[in-house]
Amino acid sequence: MNKLNKIAESLRKKRFRDGAITFETDELQFKVDEFGQTLEIFVKERKEAHLLIEDFMLLANREVATLMAQKGKSQEIPFPYRVHDVPDPDRLMDFQRFARELALFAAD
Repeated sequence: MNKLNKIAESLRKKRFRDGAITFETDELQFKVDEFGQTLEIFVKERKEAHLLIEDFMLLANREVATLMAQKGKSQEIPFPYRVHDVPDPDRLMDFQRFARELALFAAD
């Protein structure tokens, strides 16, 4: 596991060196009673194991995409892919504000 974790850390560092950005925010979890009433709200802890799995999932996705792109040049292969709708203008404005704030924060 230690070796896998070191590989995952290397993959993560390379991804960020290559320009990846993170939109990491705290994920809230709710503890509720049998009636659905909130008893407690807490921040979900993100552990190294979560990062390790995420890094290897991203690697697998990238490698499959590269392979399919190469194969697609010589033969037509059906392949599922995700298509995004045109972004909502209000949400796009929210993102632009967020990105500006992120850039200002990164400059400090």
